[in-house]
Amino acid sequence: MDPRTFEWPPYKRARNISNFVDPWIPPTPDFLPAHAVWPKVADNVDEAPNEPISSSPRKKLSEALRKVFKLKRNATDSPRQNIHDPDVESHHHRERSDIWALSFEDVPESRWRAYGLYRWPTVNGIEVHNSAGENSTPSPTPYRQLQLGEEVDYDALMRNLCSPGGMTLYPERWIRGLKHPSLPPEPADWRLPGRGQPLPFPWECQLNRNLKRSVSGTAPLFWNIQRRDQVMWGGPENICIPISNSEIAEPATYPLITHMFISAVACADAGFPWKFLIINPRGIKVLDVIDAIHENFHQMVWPHEFTSWNEDRRTRAEFEYKLRGGELNAMDGLRRIDYLCGQTCFRGLEYNPDRTGWILYVGPHW
Repeated sequence: MDPRTFEWPPYKRARNISNFVDPWIPPTPDFLPAHAVWPKVADNVDEAPNEPISSSPRKKLSEALRKVFKLKRNATDSPRQNIHDPDVESHHHRERSDIWALSFEDVPESRWRAYGLYRWPTVNGIEVHNSAGENSTPSPTPYRQLQLGEEVDYDALMRNLCSPGGMTLYPERWIRGLKHPSLPPEPADWRLPGRGQPLPFPWECQLNRNLKRSVSGTAPLFWNIQRRDQVMWGGPENICIPISNSEIAEPATYPLITHMFISAVACADAGFPWKFLIINPRGIKVLDVIDAIHENFHQMVWPHEFTSWNEDRRTRAEFEYKLRGGELNAMDGLRRIDYLCGQTCFRGLEYNPDRTGWILYVGPHW
């Protein structure tokens, strides 16, 4: 899937839940993908579902590569085992049955948003963290869980989310894991790969709209990676709106994956000596990508790394260090962000043509 884009959809404010009388009605997408879920893994090869014929050379190549790698792994796992042993033969038979192929069209924006809105619904104008369970995201505030047999007064709970005058907000008073017809339902078509199941290649994934590479014009997010807490929608020439919790709780890719390897950075003249891995066993969200990028580039530079740069790079990095006020803090030092020499605006992600992972695009302007 091509993760680049040329134009961005207009900003959509999250729907506000003003009462617990009207049921939640999800927005109708423009279209529904024909194959929008992970295919079920059959018990054996004979019962495996027929794969639809794909006309994409990239997809055919990825499928062929996966089968070749699987055959090589099977051949080298147990070289001393008797291949005619029934137990060994059935073991490899089960391994071959775990080969799956993705087949889906573009996922509509409404399905991405449904995932985030379930976890961060807007109740009475306040975003609350409602997700609970093994596939949920850690809560930034001390939400309490619903006790067994406890009855909830939803109207009172809504009123308690803010002070009587509405000047002070108390989102931590929400009870996590609530299910009600007025709340967004949990999406059933996002699930993690099973244990031992191979992850899709980067070129087989669809990127979240907020992470797609900007080919021309403005980027999906107005974000200088020097500052973690200033991720905006909009830009310097337009209205700036802080990205909502529901948007950063959306999956980074479809289908959900647990690992993303950033193997290169594309900017005007900077290489990338610090590759990094994004990991979330619950499935990588947009927030995980933002946090990993910020954390990686705010690591200190080691002396041997600094001396390995050419003289021009060292001079420009020291200048960037002074510009951000690093020399005013005795505990601060040269960081990886200074190596980019001012090219610190996020421009999106794209799969690496060398098939090693993902490319992070940055630049001097938004």
